[in-house]
Amino acid sequence: IQGNPDLQVLPRETGKKLEKSLGRYAADLRPWPGSKPRLFEIMDLARRLNDGAESEGLKRYYALARVHETAEGACRILELQQQVEPSAWKYLPPKARKKTGDLCGGSQALRADLACRALCRYPDPWLGRLEFHGDEYLVRERSPYAGVLPSAQMDEDTAYQLGAILARAHCRAKK
Repeated sequence: IQGNPDLQVLPRETGKKLEKSLGRYAADLRPWPGSKPRLFEIMDLARRLNDGAESEGLKRYYALARVHETAEGACRILELQQQVEPSAWKYLPPKARKKTGDLCGGSQALRADLACRALCRYPDPWLGRLEFHGDEYLVRERSPYAGVLPSAQMDEDTAYQLGAILARAHCRAKK
């Protein structure tokens, strides 16, 4: 974490509480995505800072979790994203808001979890949710392929292609 301005060490007490919440999250995963027997040991925790416009003001954490006994693929980086009501929520038709609210019981983390599962052909096996310090979080494995497309590279053709990909994913979503 030293030398990385985007990561912050957690205070000891906060880390212990987050580790306990992650333990409850892991106990609820079905089916267990790791090898048998169940192994879930938190090796390190950090708070993510300076993450960009879409999550401005929201809390985000990383957890390094040991999930295998063997050295190869023994650890996973889990990303915890605070979930709140989306900015577009108030523009949805009342019927859609009510139906989603009834389905999710007002839980924004459950809403995001169900949306991820509906939009992905093969959802992240570590996808889940947890509560921490009164906030709801979506948990998923941090992809080694995640990256950022610099805005200088975003032209009309690229935006059109990305929109088409997103639309196709929505069309495939389970209803």
